[in-house]
Amino acid sequence: MKTISQLRFPMLAALALLLALPASRGADAKNIQVDVNFDHPEKFTDFKDTSMSTEKGRAYLMSEFTNDIRETAKRYLAPGDHLEVTFTDINLAGEYEPQRGPRFDEVRIMKSIYPPRMAITFKLQSADGKVVAEGERKLIDMNYLMTTPPGFDNDRLRYDKALVNDWMRSEFPKR
Repeated sequence: MKTISQLRFPMLAALALLLALPASRGADAKNIQVDVNFDHPEKFTDFKDTSMSTEKGRAYLMSEFTNDIRETAKRYLAPGDHLEVTFTDINLAGEYEPQRGPRFDEVRIMKSIYPPRMAITFKLQSADGKVVAEGERKLIDMNYLMTTPPGFDNDRLRYDKALVNDWMRSEFPKR
């Protein structure tokens, strides 16, 4: 009879393999390429995770947006497509209000006067290299507080990600 310590490594290895398989199969099955760029994020209108902007905070936000766009692209793009998205400005939903005191340094206040806004440029190429769509868009959701985006219930960037997801759904209907 094997003890738990003897089973631990093989079970953990098997679990890690199972968790990695769907992600890699999904990426290979779609075979899409998504490049997400941020043009001078330090100059964006409001792109910070606390009231004080830091390099680490911007890096976290960039990785969150990049991962979300790559996952969303799998739903709308055809195999072999190449999407390039460049953010030229971001103003995240809500605002830090310093007048509320030092305990609110990490609390983003959500009001209708603080909607998420983004400026992007994009180019979508098909597998054969033809440009399918390209352009510049200014995104805004004035009604962002009216609904909670599905799938983002506990995500602090839920309104911002929902804005990008809505754009992708309308810009790239399933191909």
